[in-house]
Amino acid sequence: MTMVTLVAGNYTSSMLMTFMVRQLVIDPATVRHGPSLQENEEIEINKGKGDALTWEDLAKMKFTWRVALETLRTVPTLFSNFRRAMQDIDYDGTDTAVPKDGRFKNQSSVAVRPCSFVAFGGGPRICTGMEFASIETLVTMHHLVRRFRWKLCCMENTFVRDPLPSPLHGLPIESKDRGSPISM
Repeated sequence: MTMVTLVAGNYTSSMLMTFMVRQLVIDPATVRHGPSLQENEEIEINKGKGDALTWEDLAKMKFTWRVALETLRTVPTLFSNFRRAMQDIDYDGTDTAVPKDGRFKNQSSVAVRPCSFVAFGGGPRICTGMEFASIETLVTMHHLVRRFRWKLCCMENTFVRDPLPSPLHGLPIESKDRGSPISM
């Protein structure tokens, strides 16, 4: 059982980050000039050379985690339906609303309201690796957006499930250090 957990956790996290990189490449302004790079640069300003990220640093990566949640919503790593609200939806008599397109924009923390999003399951069957997956994702994406720029070599936005999602042609990218020129 331990091997299943390790393999499944590694594969699902790597697929999440793969699709996050793809999403950030599709919208390069988000990385270069937008909140993703900005929040990660602000964290790095207060660190000494070689200092590890802290829990407080991870809690500041709200936009990066919203990208992760939106990626999990649109390309769930486990079998699920693809969902996108075409218009704002309010449920009568409840305080639950599903905004058009994105669900996580106005969140004040990285936590998600109970039962509003179940990429990691819920209740007694919640994923035991949820916290580890979020740490792994935030730390990796922090270093990627700060150190590298990249562009897709294949713009086809097709993926397959075998059984988990993966880009049909892999994710061929050209990456360069942030200080090097790259044609976007």
